[in-house]
Amino acid sequence: FEAIFWYCLWMVIAPIMVFSIKDLLNNDELRFSYSFGFLGCSNFMTWALASVTILVAKMTGHEGRLGITKVNIKWRYGWGLGVLQALEVGLGARMLELVSVTLRTEVRMLVPLFQYAGGLALGLERLQAQLVFCILVLAAGGCLAVTGSISPENASDGLPLLLIATGSLSISVTKWALCQHWLAPHGSAERPSALVMLCRMALTSSLCGFLAAAFLEPDMYEGGLTALPQPGAVFGRLLMIGAIVLVMSSAEIRAVQLTSALTFAVLQPLHNLIVILADQLMGGGRPLSGIAWIGCLLCFLAAVKYAEERNAVAKKQRKISEPLLSAE
Repeated sequence: FEAIFWYCLWMVIAPIMVFSIKDLLNNDELRFSYSFGFLGCSNFMTWALASVTILVAKMTGHEGRLGITKVNIKWRYGWGLGVLQALEVGLGARMLELVSVTLRTEVRMLVPLFQYAGGLALGLERLQAQLVFCILVLAAGGCLAVTGSISPENASDGLPLLLIATGSLSISVTKWALCQHWLAPHGSAERPSALVMLCRMALTSSLCGFLAAAFLEPDMYEGGLTALPQPGAVFGRLLMIGAIVLVMSSAEIRAVQLTSALTFAVLQPLHNLIVILADQLMGGGRPLSGIAWIGCLLCFLAAVKYAEERNAVAKKQRKISEPLLSAE
């Protein structure tokens, strides 16, 4: 039930974060169009808020309620995940500047296929006929969902965007596979803290963002926030997004820790459908074609089938383990 709670929280808050980022970067009045500068600032806010939360929890003796354990988390794990997160978020923010939320979300329908391949490569998943079928249906649905987004007429513009999206997906897959490997080690009774890992990831991502901005967006350092038309509004939105990222990332990491990176990836189509529908209601995306809706429906049905298969496997494992435990 804890995993269900974190997944539900993620599905609710993730669309809020996506629209908040797009609104900040595309707001002509705020004039804060720095993708990597945003990465540095927002993750710095997330790191600061996470650090304060951990400190207060330790001072008040409530570490257990926040899942803060005594299991040591190596700094290099946080650094590695932080760099991957910086690349993923930086490319994602760049995508949100160039295309609608709908197109960005439709491309991410292919996440389960990438995640399953990554899980097989790292030994986190096994080849199973029913599971492979679900993943292939998800991939087919994802391809149908992006039908019409990139046409031969605009191939010169669409292909670079597709390459950016593919690169972002590959980085995301690697990040979550490593997150599962490091935060859910086999045979460990007590697991590392997701919040502590997030704190170290956010600090690394922030440093990467500021460093990238120094080379790619040097204008951001000319006067800083004070040079913007509305510095207070920009700071407030960065702080708000930092808080949203803290809650959302904590939910994501904890959910992956309790289940698997592949389960997280397979449930993304459900989250994506919510984002696409919200974007349509807000008038920000292009109208979906009938084929695209069929693709979205296939993704949804495949995700449901995947959940059923995972549940069946879990029941079989419990039946096998219960006699062994009673014998002991």
